[in-house]
Amino acid sequence: MYLRRHVVVIIEVSSSKI
Repeated sequence: MYLRRHVVVIIEVSSSKI
């Protein structure tokens, strides 16, 4: 269940990096 939160964070960071 913790992975779901981690995935959201990674997606947000990736979107901000672009």
